[in-house]
Amino acid sequence: MFSLGASLVGAKKHYINEALVKYRIHKGNKHYGKKYSSTCLHKRQLSIDKLFEYIIAKNNLHINIDQLLLLEFNSIEKKTPYDLFQYIRI
Repeated sequence: MFSLGASLVGAKKHYINEALVKYRIHKGNKHYGKKYSSTCLHKRQLSIDKLFEYIIAKNNLHINIDQLLLLEFNSIEKKTPYDLFQYIRI
């Protein structure tokens, strides 16, 4: 998702098909495996939408989110079914 924000402002993106950093799971981890309420997920989505509206306005872009998603998806050279699934979820 954040790669979409990078695309909006013309940043170059690169894909590395290798985990360079591993996620450390420990007893005090407050996020791993946590189940979030629908209210929390809704607030998160509203925040993401607000962020993209800000980026679009700040960069004087005259485009809506649906158009952006299509442009972003079409920028993937070798699309996989998983890529399509990820974009449909958005």
